[in-house]
Amino acid sequence: MDRSRVADVLLALGVWAVYVALGVLQERFSTRGLPVLMFVFFTISSAALLWRRSRPVAVVAVTVVCDCVIVVSTGWQGYGLQAMLALYAAGRHGMARRAWIAAVAAG
Repeated sequence: MDRSRVADVLLALGVWAVYVALGVLQERFSTRGLPVLMFVFFTISSAALLWRRSRPVAVVAVTVVCDCVIVVSTGWQGYGLQAMLALYAAGRHGMARRAWIAAVAAG
């Protein structure tokens, strides 16, 4: 496995751990009765970061949709960390035109 792939895996695991820790610390997993839904969408959004170099615009779409579902279903504003990282990856690894489209769509 090359260094960039290892970095992607560590980033995805780290972001996932931060979101789960914030959910636990803010007791979001015990209120509202939606712990499984939040956990699933945290996991999907973090796992999408694994493809941030090869499919950056798709990763932006997945992370933004996951954040929106969490906000709508639980009211938790979250922090959009995955979306920020995905937008960076879209600008860094994607085509400029697609990166701008993703930024406008996410904003």
